[in-house]
Amino acid sequence: MAPYPPSKKLHISGSFNTNGNQTLVGAPPAGYEIVVAHWSIQNSTGTSTIAKLLAGSFPFFVQVFPTTGFQSSTVYPQGLEERCGSGNALILNLSGANAHYVTLGYWIEPVKN
Repeated sequence: MAPYPPSKKLHISGSFNTNGNQTLVGAPPAGYEIVVAHWSIQNSTGTSTIAKLLAGSFPFFVQVFPTTGFQSSTVYPQGLEERCGSGNALILNLSGANAHYVTLGYWIEPVKN
């Protein structure tokens, strides 16, 4: 397989602190999907929080972040990236209004059958 095309890969980095769902990447048109290459989440408060990454309404990552500095990350091997499915947004869900730093790399492409 060829390496990731740099012109297609996009990045998000920021602090999120709202209880509930927060759209990281809006839903692409039907027939297209978000492909996640890597992500990282870090708790920046002293408050325990459950963080979820969702493809639409389907969670593909769920973890308790118990305290400040607790971090989790994934870099998917090429060809095994997380695919969000046709027309699904990429969402961060936090169980409380506690700040978390999030970074991710992704691109949008036509759904592969």
